[in-house]
Amino acid sequence: MSRDATRFAVPTAAAALLLLTAAQMGALPPLRFAWATNLWQYLPMPLAFGLAALSLTLCWPPPRIALVRRLPHGVAERILPATPTATALFAAAAALVLWLLRERHMYGDSNILLYNAAAGSAFLFPDIGATFLFQLCQRLGTAVGVSGQSVVQVMVALAGGCTVAGFAQVARLLAPDAGRALLLLLLVLGGGLLRVLAGHVEVYAFVLLCAVAYFRTALDCLAGRRPVTHPALAFGVGLWMHLSFSFLAPSLLLVALLSTGADRKAMPAAVLRAAGVAALPIVVILAAMAVLGHTTELAQALETLRRWSGIEPSPVGHEAFLRSPFAASGAGTRYAILSAGHAKYLANAFFLLAPPALPVLAGFLVLAPRRFAASRDVVFLGVAALFMVLYALIVRPVWGPYDWDLFSLTALALVTLAATLLVRAMPDPPLTELGVLLVCGTLLLVTIPFLAIGIAPAQPAGPFAFGVESAPGESPVDAFERNLGPWL
Repeated sequence: MSRDATRFAVPTAAAALLLLTAAQMGALPPLRFAWATNLWQYLPMPLAFGLAALSLTLCWPPPRIALVRRLPHGVAERILPATPTATALFAAAAALVLWLLRERHMYGDSNILLYNAAAGSAFLFPDIGATFLFQLCQRLGTAVGVSGQSVVQVMVALAGGCTVAGFAQVARLLAPDAGRALLLLLLVLGGGLLRVLAGHVEVYAFVLLCAVAYFRTALDCLAGRRPVTHPALAFGVGLWMHLSFSFLAPSLLLVALLSTGADRKAMPAAVLRAAGVAALPIVVILAAMAVLGHTTELAQALETLRRWSGIEPSPVGHEAFLRSPFAASGAGTRYAILSAGHAKYLANAFFLLAPPALPVLAGFLVLAPRRFAASRDVVFLGVAALFMVLYALIVRPVWGPYDWDLFSLTALALVTLAATLLVRAMPDPPLTELGVLLVCGTLLLVTIPFLAIGIAPAQPAGPFAFGVESAPGESPVDAFERNLGPWL
């Protein structure tokens, strides 16, 4: 990226932070019902004003430049683990912090997952493996005399610690030096993805852990350090964990093809080997279910898939989760693909999960599009992100804002690609100053307030402070629209 292009990056980011600060303070009426940009309004007044003051300070060049000059040199080498022992300690410390920050305020699918686990349900589609883990947590909680929720949150925090430690290794592979690797790590896991890992009662912490294992092994395979069977196995475990992993299949195909080098004759064998290993985990699990007598659950899972896809009508009128491109909008979050409501939802969700992702990618698309084909690992990340975006376009967010975590895997792919392009292409200066704006802005606008809301919202400022309750004679869909209509 040229110097002429990069000299506008810092002023643009500062201007965006100023606008978002105004939105968080409720000073931009058009964003009144943008549920990802009003998080400060849930907080106690002193904390909200403190975050606003810090954000405004970052927008002013003198204190921002002074902060950049005072950043300690060599801190990345001391923070990022370099040995297996250091990695294990790093993961344990991260897990402890994530558990301390665990959510206490739940909505959406969290209660449903806990209820299903308590009722003995397992192997539910599309999150086959994750719901199985929920059921194991429930059994463990019963055995030791604690709630299933407590065990789930410990397991989620442990998965989160391993995810953070694993992505630290991924960052070292993608960044040219330790300092930029730390920046990449903070950009990727600094937003709402951090709350996914912080005891969030959902399946996505386990999905992200599988994704980090897949990225790590795929990057090693592209560098010639691992056989293609390793990323194929990581992909297969992720597919068992959640069927959204199926949208990463094109990236695995790319890894299999590139792993053969220029040997075209070896490509079919590599692809078949990768496909066989990738299918192994889910095939083994489904076969074990059949052998152990879980045929009723298998039949129910098949029926669920048919109803979700719209092949077979639902007896309760439940709309398909997967939508066709020309389907009309309906009640609740039954958006037509890329309608105004759908675009609003996606913009809010991705800002909440990974604020830097879309702006950075848009900048590279306009100013340096060739960077997307600069290396094999960037092409791999680009293919993964592209097909995960397709997933986000066709899957319906049933719970509206409560489904903010639905596209966590998509956000991870997008922000990893964006951060990789940034730390490789941006010269320093202005990279450090831009990194301070992006990382600190994310912490102030999203991470700190969203974690605080998960513990205890102080003000009823929007959907993250309340659940959906039906009035007498009111259907769940009508109650949903009454409570959340303006936010959809």
